[in-house]
Amino acid sequence: GILGTGITGPASGRTAEAITCVNSWACPTLSCDIPSGLDPCTGSPPGGGSVCITAKWTLNYGILKAGQVSNAARRHVGELWTTDVGTLNLPSEPSSLQAQRMYEDSPLVRIS
Repeated sequence: GILGTGITGPASGRTAEAITCVNSWACPTLSCDIPSGLDPCTGSPPGGGSVCITAKWTLNYGILKAGQVSNAARRHVGELWTTDVGTLNLPSEPSSLQAQRMYEDSPLVRIS
């Protein structure tokens, strides 16, 4: 991965260069959790930026982020898959119980 989920501004400098380089490769890209350069809340590059990984697949960890499933993110996220990484073991949370049921048949679930 190039950036984590805590991105607060547009990708710039060497980070933007790395993202542009990865996007130029002929091979497909797998993004881990969220494509680098993408805001996990909005699904757009933050701060009006335009540099963002364009992935063939994105593997989300745990609970989905709103930005991953937004229309703005579709071309960057590609096929969205999710997996439980042990963060859903909160039995008192209704959303956690619902998320746990997603993984009853498989450790990987295709979302889109």
